[in-house]
Amino acid sequence: TNGPFLIGTVPAFTQVPIPAITVSVTNCGNLCGTNSDYFIVGARGACNTTVTNISNVCKTVVTYTPCIQVTKTCGPAFIDVATGIYTVGGSVTNCSSEPLTGVVVFDVVTNDSLCAFTNGPFVIGTVAPFSSTAIPAITVSVTNCGNICGTNIDYFIVGAHGPCNSTVTNTSNPCKTVVTNTPCIGVMKVCGPTYVDLATGSYTISGFVTNCGTMPLTGVVVADTIADVTSGWVTTNRITIGTVPANSVVPISPQTITVTNCGPYTDFLSVTGTPPCGPAVTAQSLLCTTTVTNTPCVGINLTSGPPVIGLVSSNFTIGGSITNCGTMPLTGVQVCSYVTNVNTGVVMSNCFNLPNVPPHVGVTVPPTTVTITNCGPFNYFLTVIGFTCSSVSNGTPVGLTLVTNTPCLSITRTCGPALMTNCGTAPLSYTVTATVSNCSLQPMFGVYITNTVVNSSGTSITAYPVGTLGVHGTYTLPLITNTALCGLNTDQFTASGLDICSNAANAMATICSTTVTCPPPVICVSKLITCGPPAGITGCNSSLTYSNQAFGVAGTNEPAFCYQIIVSNCACVTLTNIQVSDPVLLAAGVPLNFPNPFTLAGFHAVTNYYGLPWPVGTHQNTVTASGQSALTGQTVTAATNAEAVVVPASVSCELLLSSDFNLNTNGTPDKNGCTVTLPQGSVNAPLQVSIVLHNTGQADLHVNLIDGTLLTNLVPCNDTNPVAIPTNVFVAAGQSVTITNFGCVLFTCPTNTWTVKVQGTVVASASYPCIYDTTGKVITTAVSECEACADCAVAVLCRVTGGGRMDPGICDTNCPGARIGNGCTASGPLCTALYPPTSGPTTGTQLQLTYITHGGQLGAPFSMKDCGEHLNNPCIRGEWEHVRHYQGKGNPRDVVTASHNVNPGSQLHPYDTLMCACLGCCESTDDQPNGKFLGVAKRFTLCNPDDHRVCGPMPSPAPDNAIIFTGIGRVTPTTDSGTSQKDEVYIIFRVYVEDRSEPGGTHPKGGTPPADVYCFQAWYARDVSGNLIYTSKHTDITTIETAFRGCLGADSCNFIESISTPAQISPTGIVLGGVPPGTLPNCTVCGRPADISDTGPSTHGNLQIHPATGATCP
Repeated sequence: TNGPFLIGTVPAFTQVPIPAITVSVTNCGNLCGTNSDYFIVGARGACNTTVTNISNVCKTVVTYTPCIQVTKTCGPAFIDVATGIYTVGGSVTNCSSEPLTGVVVFDVVTNDSLCAFTNGPFVIGTVAPFSSTAIPAITVSVTNCGNICGTNIDYFIVGAHGPCNSTVTNTSNPCKTVVTNTPCIGVMKVCGPTYVDLATGSYTISGFVTNCGTMPLTGVVVADTIADVTSGWVTTNRITIGTVPANSVVPISPQTITVTNCGPYTDFLSVTGTPPCGPAVTAQSLLCTTTVTNTPCVGINLTSGPPVIGLVSSNFTIGGSITNCGTMPLTGVQVCSYVTNVNTGVVMSNCFNLPNVPPHVGVTVPPTTVTITNCGPFNYFLTVIGFTCSSVSNGTPVGLTLVTNTPCLSITRTCGPALMTNCGTAPLSYTVTATVSNCSLQPMFGVYITNTVVNSSGTSITAYPVGTLGVHGTYTLPLITNTALCGLNTDQFTASGLDICSNAANAMATICSTTVTCPPPVICVSKLITCGPPAGITGCNSSLTYSNQAFGVAGTNEPAFCYQIIVSNCACVTLTNIQVSDPVLLAAGVPLNFPNPFTLAGFHAVTNYYGLPWPVGTHQNTVTASGQSALTGQTVTAATNAEAVVVPASVSCELLLSSDFNLNTNGTPDKNGCTVTLPQGSVNAPLQVSIVLHNTGQADLHVNLIDGTLLTNLVPCNDTNPVAIPTNVFVAAGQSVTITNFGCVLFTCPTNTWTVKVQGTVVASASYPCIYDTTGKVITTAVSECEACADCAVAVLCRVTGGGRMDPGICDTNCPGARIGNGCTASGPLCTALYPPTSGPTTGTQLQLTYITHGGQLGAPFSMKDCGEHLNNPCIRGEWEHVRHYQGKGNPRDVVTASHNVNPGSQLHPYDTLMCACLGCCESTDDQPNGKFLGVAKRFTLCNPDDHRVCGPMPSPAPDNAIIFTGIGRVTPTTDSGTSQKDEVYIIFRVYVEDRSEPGGTHPKGGTPPADVYCFQAWYARDVSGNLIYTSKHTDITTIETAFRGCLGADSCNFIESISTPAQISPTGIVLGGVPPGTLPNCTVCGRPADISDTGPSTHGNLQIHPATGATCP
């Protein structure tokens, strides 16, 4: 009820309007429906009367029209199906005047593959009038209908309730999201071998398929395409893989490929897979090539003919056999024989084609008949060729059959009278004849008879051609007349000829003589000799002094000699037809300058001078003078000789190289002939050069270096001494001169060779003054060449094993006379010196030292000495322990350990230096020269005079008998009750060992003196502030005290070099001076005294030095 509304007074019979009354439809809430309303009027009338009335009823229907809007925030325009989901959002707006309740949102998604689904409802609740409410993010799955690709269309539907039981709905804008996927597939092939033997028959391949995409691939199939390139055959094998998950690799099972032909086989893999979206994807591997080969092998043997056969034979045969020494049948086999008639140059060949030869089967070659047509050698050999994947051939050595014939001639003769007397002026004569016969089985050709007549006029030779004599044929000479001069006349018949094989036959008849008596004439001849002058043989004259002998020297040129010849008539009868002969001078083309012939009156003489060179040897040059008596015509002859003695002049050389880094310690040339072997990897390493000049002749020489690669490659050995090539080096006859310090050559691995040529010039001496040739040039030797080489090798160093014990106050007197220093103490006998006598600086209570134990095994297979240049050297391997034992309960001790196995990380290589040496023994006498110096390469002889291959004591010899090494160890210090790890510190140490006996020491019973030598020195590692470095701090050992460790390595190398280098050598080969074996390293290094020094004889146990193991340096 609204009111009352006061109207006031209304006159009688009048109307008064009621003012407008507002009716709220919400007085009872938001009620909808039909509202009925009417007025009730009341008034007072006269006389205190009241009156009321009711108006007509009015009806008003209350209704409501709500309004709602929805907007959508779209998802991505594109999305990979592998992502799976995306989100959408938006807002709902109440665009009416009343609140909307029960607001809900549905997300409707459709796909162009006709898949549709609805997400929701998503309850929003009440939305105030004219306000908006955000729709929470809604996740849309792209896989609601499976892994479906395509276009997703999604939109919102919103619904709400308004007043008056009204409802309202609306639809948002549609959104589009394209669902895609990018597939990826790959295939990798594991190729077969690069080469395979045809005999193997097959090879295998394999591979892997990779799904490099984000979604599974289905229906994956691999195809292996194989091609025989030679035959053109191609095939494809299919391999079904199936489904390959995303981002995974699936192996392809091994596939066997059969090979039947030689040559290349190619194959590749291709793969196909179906992705969830889009067409199938493919990939292809690289092309693999496997070449099918076969190495054929064929052997061939020759069956030779007879080594010698007569011409009367008509032929001989040769043959042989072949063998297939390969793994496949040989095809196209052809065997050829080649026969060469050496005298005619005709080559005969004969070839045979053989059927296929299975492996390891031999086949006989058909024989070849060789027809004999002439004398001389017949050479022959066999060849064979066959095929598998390639050709193979072989041949036999050359065989030889010699075709020969035996010639034969005989001769008979008649003789003249044995005695004749000639009292007149004309010479006498007599007749002779001879008969020659063929006594061979073949004709003789070019037969002739020779008659040699010797009388006072000389020798005359007359040849009478006969020609061809048939088998058993004969020929007789007509009578021939010989002149008989005064004195003895001899004549001899000989017969000569050639057979069909050009073999010579000679026959000699009896020598016949006829003596003619004539008055004797007298002729004299004198011949003297002297050296050719500097002017040459043109200076041969009377100014020179002549004698019966002269001595000279020959080299590349020959010494000249001057001859004086005097022909005299030593009787009163005039000599006519005088002739002078000197066969040597005449053969050399030297004219005698005597008239030929000439006449000398009684007791007259003629003198001439000549020059002639001679080679090495003793030459008696004979001159002969002959003449005839003017009265009787009798010829007289006189002969004499002069002797020239010529000795050879020659020179040779030895080129020597040396290096401090030579790994060849015994001087024996290696397989390349080199005596210098440097470490592998050497570049421009200087080698000292020396040369030994040997005068191998009998005359003094001036020797010069004239040519060779050495001279062009010499460099200075240092900055102070330039290259100085020696000149005119005097080398006495039969002596040698060594030249050193004139230069170096630079060597770079793997091998170099240097040559040098030397030549000598003869120096005149009292024994051999003749040194000029015919032109006056001084005699020189032939050029001699020598060479030296160097090569490279990886050296094998040593290792030490074993251990022992040292007790205070023990001395070793088993080496009398040895001067052995104790490092920090004075020289004297080798006695135990243990310092300090108490425990280390980290121990609370100082404990008294009682004895030392030590041992381990350690070595290094590296190629050159390490003097601290390579700290933490990984090539030095092994373990070593040094324990100092103290008095007290619980075995208190300080333990020093070093091992390349037990330390982590950079601690794996605790060793810095290792060197070895072969020392002389502690005792050296003339009859036991164990300390004899052998030169730079191997400085001393061995301690075992009966074993010249090794160094060190028997029975376990080694290439060295001393070792020194340095490094970083850990000291586990002692406490009153035993060892403790908590105070463990680093220590820098050095160990030196001499292996002097097997077994070492003198105690326990059975040891062999002298005792082995053991020296341990150590310095506590400290940081830059001087503090001890505890292992608990895990300090990198490669950074600890590197300068001092390098200094310790250099000091160690210097020590072991000094102890293995002598000062001088006695005439009997004994080492005198130098640092004696048994000397120990000094305890102070680089000005820093050792914190621990335990040295002396190891009288308990045994230390052994062996060759390094075969381990490879890391």
